[in-house]
Amino acid sequence: MEDLLAFARAERGHDTVNESLRNGLPDLGLAVIRSNFTDWGASTKLDRLALREAIANVAAKKKWFKDERIGRGLAPMVWGITIDNPDSPLARTLSKTEAWLYG
Repeated sequence: MEDLLAFARAERGHDTVNESLRNGLPDLGLAVIRSNFTDWGASTKLDRLALREAIANVAAKKKWFKDERIGRGLAPMVWGITIDNPDSPLARTLSKTEAWLYG
């Protein structure tokens, strides 16, 4: 998650991403949002999965990765997630998509 947030900040701007996250996660202050993702759990009632879902909702709403160039830059991170955790929902979804495409 840390790499993903760093990538989003590099592409969209630190202040833009941090403000979007603050609006999407109102119980977290900017100081927490600027810190490592692993430290966020101590400042919210959300568990790690709920935090990830909230970040995903903000990213989708703000269209952080809805750009072909940015998507290509994101691809190595997505690939790494699928390799490191083949049972993750992301890996399973991509596997099903691949099977459908090449079926």
